[in-house]
Amino acid sequence: MEAIISFHDDLMFYLIFITIFVLYMLVRAVQIFSIKNAGSRTREDRVYYARLSHHIGLEVVWTVIPTLLLCNIMMASFSLLYSLEQLYEPQVTIKVVGHQ
Repeated sequence: MEAIISFHDDLMFYLIFITIFVLYMLVRAVQIFSIKNAGSRTREDRVYYARLSHHIGLEVVWTVIPTLLLCNIMMASFSLLYSLEQLYEPQVTIKVVGHQ
């Protein structure tokens, strides 16, 4: 049971971190690419934001980091699943017979 609680705590940390990060990225993307701010940008800003939206290295990082997080969650989940399959010798055996 302690391993299940520990796994739940780790999983909730990942979920909260990912949720906050994605929310930040969405809000920031709306701020950067809003029509209201499009006219007030300098040429350097336009080049920077164009490179940010078409950057291959950034896309690779955005793909690799979630993959590593999912692999970490997968390994913890499988180890917990396999540890729960171990059979232990019971100290007490109770037989219950019911009649209707």
